[in-house]
Amino acid sequence: MEDLRKIMLIRPWDYKDINNKNPNTSSRTTPLNLLYLASQLNTNGIPFRLIDLIPVLIKAKGELNECFSIIRNTLYDFKPDVIGISFFTYQIPDVIHILEFCKEEIAKKINCNVKFIAGGVHATAEPLLTLQTMNFDFVFVGEAEIGLVKIGKGFPYNQIKGVASLEWGLNGVGEQIQDLDSLPPIDLELCDSNFLLSSMVHKDFPAEKILDVMIGRGCVYRCGFCAYHSFSNVRFHSVEYIIKYIISMRELYNIDAVVFIDSSIGNNRKLLVELCKQIKNKINSNFKWYASIRANQVNEEILSIMWNAGCRCLFYGFESGSQKVLELMNKGCTVEQNRRAVEIHKKLEFPCVGSMMIGYPGETEEDIKLTIKFIKENPFPNYGVNWFVPLPGSDSYKRIHGKIENSIDEWRSIGEIVPSKKIYTKIKLARFKQLYLYSNSLCTVHSTNYTKFHHLLLWTRHLLLWLRYKSHI
Repeated sequence: MEDLRKIMLIRPWDYKDINNKNPNTSSRTTPLNLLYLASQLNTNGIPFRLIDLIPVLIKAKGELNECFSIIRNTLYDFKPDVIGISFFTYQIPDVIHILEFCKEEIAKKINCNVKFIAGGVHATAEPLLTLQTMNFDFVFVGEAEIGLVKIGKGFPYNQIKGVASLEWGLNGVGEQIQDLDSLPPIDLELCDSNFLLSSMVHKDFPAEKILDVMIGRGCVYRCGFCAYHSFSNVRFHSVEYIIKYIISMRELYNIDAVVFIDSSIGNNRKLLVELCKQIKNKINSNFKWYASIRANQVNEEILSIMWNAGCRCLFYGFESGSQKVLELMNKGCTVEQNRRAVEIHKKLEFPCVGSMMIGYPGETEEDIKLTIKFIKENPFPNYGVNWFVPLPGSDSYKRIHGKIENSIDEWRSIGEIVPSKKIYTKIKLARFKQLYLYSNSLCTVHSTNYTKFHHLLLWTRHLLLWLRYKSHI
């Protein structure tokens, strides 16, 4: 093996923050994926640097020059052997910009042979296309904690599972760490911890310092619009690990709330019940938490247990008021279960948020009208209505792959929570837009005193659908 390779990890900026002079309008997340990787590199003695460009751009009030200055200074000071960039599909134009800048600076001032590796959801879903259309040397497919350490230790790239190139093609998926408790705790000081903890979510969120936490990886369901199940086996941390981590974060940063960002905190009922018990017994009674859950996973008993343990709002992906569409989505929930969840929350006065989706392939105007009817007849939660887009890695993306153009504009639009330029049903676009706007107008009508949770949990929806998967490069 060669000497240790120096690794530089980059999270691209969010293009919506470019020229944004008001930082308070931006939502942000903790780069847990890169922090997990950085912790592994640190544990194994591999030199690294982590650059999170999202807070850099926000704090610079949208001035991109500050981002390039950070990159330039790190290149000159650190002189990396490897640069890994983790990104989502909509960030492709920004990644191209970062790649071009890095290569120009390296050619001008450093003159060394730096290897560029793409990681994240898009790279895993479309490894060969990423290599063919972007100027990367390699793509990492799957979880990268084990593979990236091997890269840092000088293993030949073609001998590392998950590393793909145009020279040798695909090389399987990255090895997975099965015992999640064996992962070293992430070090928030590797990023801008004060910024992320104090302002990582919408300004109306009722907490001063809030932390992202995951209890596991993977998902036991296979919703057709979601990519979460495609990249990882289902595994969970122990309750002891989760509680110890939360307590340590409270001691270090005085956090007063967490958001469990798993696809559903109800995927492991036994763990959930024990977690609630330990939160209640071992953490301050003022501590609050928020999560996503599925309608088929709740009843009055479990919701009461969660409320008594400090849960103060739950997010549901109800998706549709049409049973036919729920079945097309392979949702695994029924319209009646969704209605019943709303009913129980109303009875318990337990805040919740519901998300709907229209435009799913095979959906008709009558199906959308059933969704509108559901919103009208079940007005207790806040709702948000999403415009369907085919997320890379999801089953729906694979089915309609041929309808997606390989262009910068097309990739930019995929994965956005805002209306797209394209629909994937047989409804005429003009009529679809009318239905979309009308269904969203109902969400405003039915908003109650829980609006402070609305933006947060719709943003969380965006996060979960995009599978901000925690172990990709």
